[in-house]
Amino acid sequence: MESITPVLSCRTVIWDKPPDNCFKINSDDSSNILKRRACIGGIVRNRNRQFIVAYAQNVQLCTNNSAEVHAALCGMKLCKDLNFGNIILEMHSLIVVNMIKGEYKVPWELMDKMETLKDMLQQLQAQVVHCYREGNVVADELSKIGAESQHENAMLYGTVKDLPREARGPFRMDKLQLPTFRIRK
Repeated sequence: MESITPVLSCRTVIWDKPPDNCFKINSDDSSNILKRRACIGGIVRNRNRQFIVAYAQNVQLCTNNSAEVHAALCGMKLCKDLNFGNIILEMHSLIVVNMIKGEYKVPWELMDKMETLKDMLQQLQAQVVHCYREGNVVADELSKIGAESQHENAMLYGTVKDLPREARGPFRMDKLQLPTFRIRK
């Protein structure tokens, strides 16, 4: 009997900086059904890959899609408060990206949040794009930090030095345009 060796594919993933005069939000969620927690995190950066603000928050238990939408809303609200326009919202949840773009049907329990998000996207001249998980590591780490927090309010980070250690390393990798690798069978 012959042994079958799986074929692995490897793709280089680098965080893409936004175009001139744009800001980019990377957002993510982290859900733990056993701990009955859902958490969100995200980061806003400019074209020069400079840190603007980051956030992490423990939210009420909900579906992962609902938490993804909540994470995106939080980032959009921060940009609105900072009077930023020309936003690129980058997420690795292809399902939520396709819901926002109208390609997938929105579940009834997400309709209000989704309508609010779409209104904000229009107000801030924002576009939504999909990215691989490996290009969203900073937001992923921030969402995990939110899981460990006991705070109900969002934790805001105003400088790179304020970022938790787990998010600082991936931020620096992104800033230096160092690649991560997406390996799949």
